[in-house]
Amino acid sequence: GKLWARPLSHHELITNISQSCILAMASELEILRQVVGLSLLVFVAKVLGGILSKFKYPGVAGEVLAGMIFGPLTLGGAIQVFGGALVEFSDLLLAMAQIGGIIVLFAAGLKFTIADLKASGFPALVVASLGVVIPLTLGYIVPIYLGFPPAVAILIGATLTATSIAVTVRTLEELRQLHSVEARLLVNAAVIDDVLGLAVLAGVTSVFLQGQAPDVLLIVRTVGVLFALWLGLLAASVYLLPRAMNATSRWQTEGTVEAASTASCFGVAAVAYTLGLSPFVGAFSAGMAVANSKAIERVNNHEFRYHLG
Repeated sequence: GKLWARPLSHHELITNISQSCILAMASELEILRQVVGLSLLVFVAKVLGGILSKFKYPGVAGEVLAGMIFGPLTLGGAIQVFGGALVEFSDLLLAMAQIGGIIVLFAAGLKFTIADLKASGFPALVVASLGVVIPLTLGYIVPIYLGFPPAVAILIGATLTATSIAVTVRTLEELRQLHSVEARLLVNAAVIDDVLGLAVLAGVTSVFLQGQAPDVLLIVRTVGVLFALWLGLLAASVYLLPRAMNATSRWQTEGTVEAASTASCFGVAAVAYTLGLSPFVGAFSAGMAVANSKAIERVNNHEFRYHLG
């Protein structure tokens, strides 16, 4: 026979509605707590950044210091608000960090061209390689000497190879050195270092997940594949984005170029992540591509990164 659902009684209906309202309120409090914590973190970062700037130090150092003091693992995690930590690792916090890094790298890419990349290509590759090999080697040897297991030692070495492209760019920008030859070498080296770091991560993963020694052949092969993907993404961006930007720049509608720039920034970053690259590398590549278009003056005149921020 047919199965009929029993109608809810008035009491059961009121109970279900009450439970739904309580869950909705709890969710809203959770979101509110995260927003308050993130706002406080940004406020403290700007204050400390401004203080260091007064003493002629890069403001980004103050922002990093704010993260260390009021981050989820320190005071931010110790302060309880609405039944939880004021600052905690969450999707919102990670998303804002990713978005901020993508915008910084895209804005930096707008100041670089393919000619700059070619000019500093080999020196940047050498600097990036040394920036990976030396920390990885010393980070492995020293812990082994101190008695740590090999697996822990290789993890420490891999951790030391990490380079923050966003911090590098922000520091050079605040020092007004982003257009210097040395800065272009450093930024390009940092981008290449990010690609090499992913290859190192693949080797470290094999140690922990498979319980075997790092596969050198796997690392070399991964480096080759990632470099090929990055160069392919860069070539496609340089070919397609300037044409798209030039077409949109002919439109008279206000905000068209800015919208196209935004789509280019996050679109290429998303493609890079899908290919296994860092989204920051994709954003930087998109910036370089847009810099080769006729719309670059309009993008720079509207101070793109501040409009997004």
